[in-house]
Amino acid sequence: CLRFPAGLAVAIALTFLTGDSHAAFHGLGFLETGSGLKYSEAMAISADGSTIVGASSIDPSAEPDDDVLWSFRWTEATGMQALPKSSEADVPLSRAYAVSADGSVIVGQEYNMAGEGSVDAYRWTASGGLVVLPHAEPEAPMSTPWGISGDGSTVVGEGIAAFSWTSGGGTVLLPTAGCGCFSAAYGISADGSTVVGVASDGDVDVAYRWTVGGPEAIPVPAGSEVSEAYAASANGATIVGMFENSGLGGQHAFAWTELGVVTLSTLDDDLTLGSSALAVTADGEWAVGDSNGVAVLWNTRTGEVWDLKELLISQGNTGLDDWTLQQANGISADGTKII
Repeated sequence: CLRFPAGLAVAIALTFLTGDSHAAFHGLGFLETGSGLKYSEAMAISADGSTIVGASSIDPSAEPDDDVLWSFRWTEATGMQALPKSSEADVPLSRAYAVSADGSVIVGQEYNMAGEGSVDAYRWTASGGLVVLPHAEPEAPMSTPWGISGDGSTVVGEGIAAFSWTSGGGTVLLPTAGCGCFSAAYGISADGSTVVGVASDGDVDVAYRWTVGGPEAIPVPAGSEVSEAYAASANGATIVGMFENSGLGGQHAFAWTELGVVTLSTLDDDLTLGSSALAVTADGEWAVGDSNGVAVLWNTRTGEVWDLKELLISQGNTGLDDWTLQQANGISADGTKII
């Protein structure tokens, strides 16, 4: 999403990627229609660009960090709609994190404070409603579903460790080649062949991928203190994320293929806030994220970077003076829509 101090979540259509000369910019709105302070954040967009999911305040007087956010589903036809809650949810706090390619399956997280309390992963469909997914370990207090395959059949995320869920196999922990101290799965390719995330090797947290060939670290520049992978192209051939390397000036976004790692450009030489590539197109050529606190678009082949606000202005959009575009969280499969 493109996030702002004013609390709006914004969707952008970057049709210039298909040769059109005009890009459009518009806000998604809020679940709450009152006059107080409101907040919403778009977390993911379906591959076909039809559906956006995230979280919005449901109390107009609440600060964004208060426990009053609820999962939403947005389409052009319906606008923003609240997702239902499970029978276990007893506080107004949930977020939708990922959506299938056609928008029909959504996964997210909701809070249940009954008993000892837990934070549960859910999976929603229009026909089946909202279903809480089992934790990989019953005693685990938290389960976060960060990603979903294109057909919605596989969910990946983070509990006591990186996990994968399918209807046939349930929730299982993903193996790592390291010490098993920490791992998390942040994304999955549309075809389900590649899961990406992070795992500890005992000394540092390293970007990881899981395929049928097993788990393996993603090579990043030598000397990197931390690296994480956030998203993969449709077939898993391109993976994007970030690495921290003090010898190279700080936190950089990267794109990886079998040919090696491309360090993606930053908007300037100041890496105080760093850069992260958070989502990528189906063909792996375009990625979005943030660079030094600014929402950006990258070409992963060349590493070239664009400031999305400046790009919008160059495409003739007006009324952006009061907007601060901080981070882009998602991009459609063909690259024409960004959130």
